[in-house]
Amino acid sequence: MSTFNVSLVGVGGQGILLTANLLGRVAALAGLDVKKSEIHGMAQRGGSVASSVRFGEKVHSPIIPAGESDLLVAFDRLEALREADAILRDEFAKAGLDKTVWQYFTVVPDFKSVGVRNNARSYDWPVIIRAVNTIDAMTATIEQIEWPILMKITDRILAEVKTVNRVCYDMSPKPSATIEWE
Repeated sequence: MSTFNVSLVGVGGQGILLTANLLGRVAALAGLDVKKSEIHGMAQRGGSVASSVRFGEKVHSPIIPAGESDLLVAFDRLEALREADAILRDEFAKAGLDKTVWQYFTVVPDFKSVGVRNNARSYDWPVIIRAVNTIDAMTATIEQIEWPILMKITDRILAEVKTVNRVCYDMSPKPSATIEWE
């Protein structure tokens, strides 16, 4: 096996170092040579953190040469998804929708949206809310969320998730869309 290079990037508190340690341990348990490096921007949550993990039959350096990452894992999008989904679940529970809606979740697609934050142009993630009802999962209807509840969810996501600048509500029934996003 040639050397496999993994770059993990994000901010402090997202689990980057834990992920790098676990990945390195699994590779070592598989009998591979492992080298790791870490860069900490700050010791507290919010500072930039990067970790490199290299593994293979023989690895000479923990530093990944420029342009040679085989896998890049960026945790900021995952953090936006986790935070937005927690807000959705909290507001659905407060409104009693968690008892009546069959499936509900947020999606953070792999593209950014142009917006404005603090009087400056921003390039941040959009969040898509999906809420459906079904009896057989072969067809699904869209939950008609009351406007004040939807606005509260939107306001909270935009205020609390700093890497998000747009919230959309998926109005696509099944068919033609599927229930999940893939």
